[in-house]
Amino acid sequence: MKSSDVLSGLKVAILTVGYVGMVPIMAQKSDLGVIIAGVRTPYVIRRVPIRPTTTWSGSATSMA
Repeated sequence: MKSSDVLSGLKVAILTVGYVGMVPIMAQKSDLGVIIAGVRTPYVIRRVPIRPTTTWSGSATSMA
């Protein structure tokens, strides 16, 4: 396996606290780098807006 294969899809990131690491190419500046207790790999997480739930009008009917 070549190093270029391993690094494909990654880019360098400098976290707010000064750590330097490799993150997925799709990572954004607003994403968070987190370390979860008991997990060996840090994760990049992103807050996503919650979509409003769909409301249905009318009555439910059986297709029997």
